[in-house]
Amino acid sequence: MPSAPKSQYRSNFLQDFWHLNVAMWTSNNALVPDPDKEPDALTSSPLDWPLLRVGLRMCGWGDDAYKFFLLGTPIIWWGGLISIIMMVISYMYYQLKWQRKIVLWSEGKKKHIIDLIY
Repeated sequence: MPSAPKSQYRSNFLQDFWHLNVAMWTSNNALVPDPDKEPDALTSSPLDWPLLRVGLRMCGWGDDAYKFFLLGTPIIWWGGLISIIMMVISYMYYQLKWQRKIVLWSEGKKKHIIDLIY
């Protein structure tokens, strides 16, 4: 049987990324804390997780349910946050260089990078 072309089994990363985030957004919007069960202990602000100010409690409310507390590793979380910020800065830098027609890579290298992304 002949192999299929790459376009049939290779999905677009940006479409998959967008679809996953929309699915997570819609499912997480349905999560509403129960006001009778410590609402202040279950809520957090958007900066609490990247800065590791609050952990994530995973438990059931019954006495026989397992209870545990997730706390991220600062090296991994802060390293990841710094790498995302550096990626955005480097993307803006290379985008500015590209818009000003400054040649940084040969055409072959540029085509290779574009093929990796798309």
